[in-house]
Amino acid sequence: MTIMRCISLVLLGLALVAANHELNMGMTTVHIGDSGEMEFVRQMNGGEEAHPVKISMDEIVQVDKDGNALTECAEPTDLTQSGTDWTKSTAKTSMMTNMKTFHDFGNQNFDFGEEKHSSSMPHGGDMKASTQRFSASLPDGIGKMAIDMALPEEDGEIDVGGEKHRLRKGDMKFNIEMSEWMWCDNAAFVDVYIKVSGRHAAEQKHARDSSVPAAYDLGDNVTVSFSGKFLIDAGAWDDMAEGFPKVDPSDTTRFIVRFPRFNGTLVYDPTVAGDDSGASGLSVPVILITMATSAICAMLK
Repeated sequence: MTIMRCISLVLLGLALVAANHELNMGMTTVHIGDSGEMEFVRQMNGGEEAHPVKISMDEIVQVDKDGNALTECAEPTDLTQSGTDWTKSTAKTSMMTNMKTFHDFGNQNFDFGEEKHSSSMPHGGDMKASTQRFSASLPDGIGKMAIDMALPEEDGEIDVGGEKHRLRKGDMKFNIEMSEWMWCDNAAFVDVYIKVSGRHAAEQKHARDSSVPAAYDLGDNVTVSFSGKFLIDAGAWDDMAEGFPKVDPSDTTRFIVRFPRFNGTLVYDPTVAGDDSGASGLSVPVILITMATSAICAMLK
């Protein structure tokens, strides 16, 4: 075993210490940390492990009607009418800052529900999957977020508002649910930044159109697909703003999805899956971290 390979395994091991939850399906393992980070690891056809894919929520930014990130958060009307003396409240400063831009996911703990098997895949029709739900209330009451992660137990295809998502057993699909959101009065949209890293930088395989999601190659035949659809209050699937989802021009490991201002509950449904060669696949959002220990290096010398 090479020194570099040994070092990689050690780092992988250190990462796994933080991943306290695990979901398995066939040749796929997903590790999930308490702060919502996920790591997707899958064996390739030859038996070797594909490079782990790391996914994490990175940042949430409220945006004005012209598509610009807010520089100031206009006080929400419902707070103004609440009778609270916000002008003297230190809580106001914290809340308004987090409403405008929230990026402290590393310190955000999620609560985990029961792991389920052979259950219905969220928004997946009759497909069966192993599922795990984790959720959190974000600081200062700015909103709630939940992630439903699913590993299909069978091959199939799901329809997301006309988009066709082909899934194989052991791919990973998850949806993001946002609810009870606090909005700056001058906000028209919210941008969610999702960090994804694989063997190499994401390379676009095909752009989004009306029937297929935008897809990106991460290496080792792992593809991540970002839907261009979202759902509000269990209504009809709607189209994301023109030009989204997209890669962050300032950081090619980050993807940006944009949603309009909403009341109630919004659901976004991305996928990570293998390509036609039958390797690995993912459907987006979360951080993946692979693990091993230095003892492994000693055993493999």
